[in-house]
Amino acid sequence: MKFVFVFFALIVVVAGDGASDAKWEEFKKSYGKDYQQKSFNGQNEETLRKNTFLKRDAEIQRANSDRNNLFRQGHNAFSDMFDSELAALKGAKKPADDKGTILKISRSSEDRQALPAFLDYRTHKCMAAIRNQAACGSCWAFAAINPLEFSACNKTATKVLTPLSEQHLVDCDVYDNSCQGGWPTNAWYYIKAKNGSAKAASYAYSSATCCTATTCCARKACKYTAAMLGSKVNLYGNVGSTTSNNTAMIMQSALLQFGPLAVAITTAPSFMSYKSGIYNDVACDNKTVDHAINIVGYGKTNATECSPTGTDYWIIRNSWGTTWGLLGYGMIQRGVNKCSIESYPMAVVAA
Repeated sequence: MKFVFVFFALIVVVAGDGASDAKWEEFKKSYGKDYQQKSFNGQNEETLRKNTFLKRDAEIQRANSDRNNLFRQGHNAFSDMFDSELAALKGAKKPADDKGTILKISRSSEDRQALPAFLDYRTHKCMAAIRNQAACGSCWAFAAINPLEFSACNKTATKVLTPLSEQHLVDCDVYDNSCQGGWPTNAWYYIKAKNGSAKAASYAYSSATCCTATTCCARKACKYTAAMLGSKVNLYGNVGSTTSNNTAMIMQSALLQFGPLAVAITTAPSFMSYKSGIYNDVACDNKTVDHAINIVGYGKTNATECSPTGTDYWIIRNSWGTTWGLLGYGMIQRGVNKCSIESYPMAVVAA
């Protein structure tokens, strides 16, 4: 009887290994991963990546079985990445000399009570396609460019979008630190001081090509010329206040008045694997912000057994490509400063 039990256990182990191998092969096929027996720090890279992937797979399965989570996790292009590579995707660093001032919100407190229940800019004519910062801590530049190009487009009668250049900021913005991090209001300060933002077509994104798992190249030479001009900055600054009880409502008003906002958040490991639903992981609360994204709308879910009154949420736009979240977008709890998303809202108005 003991022999039968051991034999059965061995079958389970082999089957489990076979299932793991199948998951790994499917992942590689889905995301174009090809290691060709390369080495990493003297070890076989594929073995290291596979172990990383399987560990993350177990974490995803465990999290998705937790009924307290209002969101689902899943695999994406990051699932086999090492911690050092994941860290390179983040780059929000609040400076001591924040160049942002306080932007005035035109809606009165009474008007804010009559805010529309839903707002979603994802399909707006002035919303650019999702972009990918890749292995460079330039999220701050992407978070700064999206609201500016939206504002420049939305102020025209024809609503024709002119994509603007993140690489211009990464190479030329002396108030931020290229692939090593920065802050949206400082980026807007630079654009206004230097008389404009380059068009993406004239100054293409290329920073990630020089970054590795452990290091990033030095700032590249600034190549901006006046002929590349795509838009200028008129006004920019901070909206809301962490001392206010209605910061979320002020941010909703700002979204209506200015368009998409730039915000900074704290990323927990689960955020890297976010797939759908409303992100509500407590692991990201009350910690230092490390990533910049955009808020492009808001809404509220219908009442459920777990949430009798429904759940308020922000619609967020990331700069990690379309394999992350809902084709590059996501949702996160609204009104509770989840992941510090309501601590540093920022807005810009194109000239």
